[in-house]
Amino acid sequence: MTLTVRSPSTIVDLANLSNTMDPVSWAVVREMWRVGDSFTLLWDGKAIAIANLYPMDDGGYEATFNFTPEATKHMLAIVRATRLTLIERAYPAIVTLCVTDAGARLARAVGFFHAKASPNGEVYAYGGPIVRRRGPQAGSAKTAAAVAG
Repeated sequence: MTLTVRSPSTIVDLANLSNTMDPVSWAVVREMWRVGDSFTLLWDGKAIAIANLYPMDDGGYEATFNFTPEATKHMLAIVRATRLTLIERAYPAIVTLCVTDAGARLARAVGFFHAKASPNGEVYAYGGPIVRRRGPQAGSAKTAAAVAG
């Protein structure tokens, strides 16, 4: 029983795990996949989660994460794989909108911090490996303000 990460994700992974099929949302998801980085997490070869990182104009990235119910059984492995991937790729800054408590818990577990509230959910930010090594107080507020607007 193992977790593997496939990058880039296939368009089939995207279709199966995106939780949307209306034409406008599907166009947005496809554009994120085409332009950004994508990762599929597979448990014993079965896709259980997908992540997309879309480049923004300021040099940072916007992240989306989608999970199957099966993924909840493997969250520790998913958190570890996500942390290692973020550190290895050294993204300068990432923001994500969390619309559920579970999404916010996952964001915090992989190293994101709460940046601000928005009408659509809570914005979480990740400042990359350099900010994380300095600790949560030594740059997080500045990074969150710059990244999250």
